[in-house]
Amino acid sequence: MQLNKIFFTIIGFSATFTFSCVTPCDDKNHNKGIVDKALGDVTCTLVSPTIKGMIIDRQGQFDSLFTDTITGTCTKVPTVDFDKFTVLGLKAFGTCRSGFTREVIESVVKKKYIYKVHVTNCGNCTDSTGSYNWITIPKRKDGYLISFEVLK
Repeated sequence: MQLNKIFFTIIGFSATFTFSCVTPCDDKNHNKGIVDKALGDVTCTLVSPTIKGMIIDRQGQFDSLFTDTITGTCTKVPTVDFDKFTVLGLKAFGTCRSGFTREVIESVVKKKYIYKVHVTNCGNCTDSTGSYNWITIPKRKDGYLISFEVLK
């Protein structure tokens, strides 16, 4: 009887320790590196939805990417100070409960920015959700290239 009690106590502690050490899935969005801020998803329709990685240097260029299916003009595009910032967009997909970590790294040696979106999928759902991951970074330096990567 005493042996059974000790056995079940050990099993109980083991289960508690095991389940308390499981890290919950992080389905929040995060920004790293030189990302100034995320602009959120624009609610208008993207004119060319097949474009994966985008570099925007002017407000008119940003505005022209979107259309409103009813009026034809999108009035919900964020205003950006393009004298100070460059806008980047990188299309990525996840499951219905996903988090996107947006990271931009500057390589001074290679004169290059690398924009990576890390997708974290949580749960068992199979429905797909996507984001263009619009961000601002400090104004792109002259001669610098930008590469894009989606990591799952």
